[in-house]
Amino acid sequence: MQFMANVNKFIWNIVIPVLFLIYVLFLVWEHNSRSDGNRSKIIRQHQIQSKSYENIDGVILGGSNAFFGLSATELSQLTSLNWVNLSLPNEGFSDINYLNFLYETLDYEQRLSVKDIIYSSITPLRLGRISEIENNIYDLYGNKGISYIPERSLAAVIKRYFFDDLQENMNFPLPLSKGDFNFSDFECSIFQNIQYIFERETNILLLNSWVTTQMLSISDIFPNATIFFVVPSEFYDNLYDKKKDDALSDRLSNIIEELSNKSNINNNNFYYVKQKQFPSIDYLCDAIHHSNDYGRTWRTSDLAKFISY
Repeated sequence: MQFMANVNKFIWNIVIPVLFLIYVLFLVWEHNSRSDGNRSKIIRQHQIQSKSYENIDGVILGGSNAFFGLSATELSQLTSLNWVNLSLPNEGFSDINYLNFLYETLDYEQRLSVKDIIYSSITPLRLGRISEIENNIYDLYGNKGISYIPERSLAAVIKRYFFDDLQENMNFPLPLSKGDFNFSDFECSIFQNIQYIFERETNILLLNSWVTTQMLSISDIFPNATIFFVVPSEFYDNLYDKKKDDALSDRLSNIIEELSNKSNINNNNFYYVKQKQFPSIDYLCDAIHHSNDYGRTWRTSDLAKFISY
């Protein structure tokens, strides 16, 4: 009995505290070692470059679809106006994160000078995405506070650091001078397994609320701009459902038209633009909504046709 009492005492006084300390240290290490895919550097680069922007006519906004798929440099050449690209991977993980980023990146005078906004988002094209961003717990960089439950298992950590040869290549490159994606520093071909899925948001009330809120929030930031709500190009292989796609497009068009008909919304005009689907997989980089360099030129040229000056 004395032996068992000593064993129990040893377990409770030594083993359990040591295991608890190890677990806490693992949580701290796992949190601090998590890669943000260069998001923090990309945001910092945008903010540094924005200081030199003068006479900005147009700004490209949105998530990774616009980050990969639209070029401010090419759009400037096609329209003879000065465009910059302030899209971010994952669109800042939440609407409030992204809107705050825009406020902090361009000063008041710069935002007043903007005449045109292209806002390209895949949010309506992803079932449940609106609810997901409304319940977001991540900051602008994709980080969240330390939790008592690790984001990755120990097995996943070991796999990543000892067996995943692509880990270093998954960082996004820093944007070019106008904020464009730098394809010369990113190898699209390293990703071989593009997942094809067709889905659309089905909650009409939620969709209406989100689109309206986004458009009004952007109009507050850029009070003198015409705002184009753009549904981006994607490639679905043989899964494309034209009936469902047209149904969502009609809903989005009606929402934007209702906004345009309201006379008390600052000085903004709102327009709806639906881009064509990519003709083939040869236009893609690593996902159905991420174009490669060739696809970006194709998509930017297509979008420029909708914008008349």
